[in-house]
Amino acid sequence: MIFGPALGGWLGHYGFHLPFFAAGGLALLTCPFAYAFLPESHTDRGSQVTEAQARLSPGVINHPLFTLFLLGFILHFTMAMFEGTFALFAKDRVGFGPKEMGTLFTVLGVIGVVVQGGFIGKLVKRFGDVNLIKAGLAISAAGLLLIWVSPDMGAMFASTAIFNIGGSLMGPSASTLVSKNSTGGQGASIGLMQSFGSLGRILGPVVGGVLYDINMNIPYIAGAVILVLIVLLADSKIEKYDIVAAR
Repeated sequence: MIFGPALGGWLGHYGFHLPFFAAGGLALLTCPFAYAFLPESHTDRGSQVTEAQARLSPGVINHPLFTLFLLGFILHFTMAMFEGTFALFAKDRVGFGPKEMGTLFTVLGVIGVVVQGGFIGKLVKRFGDVNLIKAGLAISAAGLLLIWVSPDMGAMFASTAIFNIGGSLMGPSASTLVSKNSTGGQGASIGLMQSFGSLGRILGPVVGGVLYDINMNIPYIAGAVILVLIVLLADSKIEKYDIVAAR
């Protein structure tokens, strides 16, 4: 998250194909190490799957944590819509090249590590997970709108950093609420949360690309509107999870 974007941006300056070859080569090098040093973790997989399916038998829509799953989908959807279009947007708006993109995503990685590694625990204790989610949604929405109107590279860097701070607050807090509110089958609940997030990451770039093709500003305006609506509409629905988690 920190060194990868910097290396990719530096290599991209010498040819757009080089980052892909480097990533593929590094992935290939890790295969023998994973095979040699990572033990199999599934000791009784069949019974575990059966128990999880039994607990989720009413259907995912009727799951008591469905609101959090839907929130996870929206968070990853808006993030993926941003990631899928930002390189084009930054190039078209302020002339970003590979080096600038690499530097930017390195900065975003550092911000994510600092916020999630150094501050998130203290903020949760003081404000609670739900309040952090709502603050993160609002901050991310503001970041998207600021990205939309950024007139130069400096403003683009600052706006994107604001958007990333919001995402760094939301993601861990939503996952924590799922973990705290799972009365049984915690692994299955977290797995569902991740599945909804993966679905958002699949659909986000597709929708973002279509909207960008219509108008380059639409993905950022639409993303901000979605996040603001979630703050307004889901307020009462997610408050109950903080109450349960506090017991």
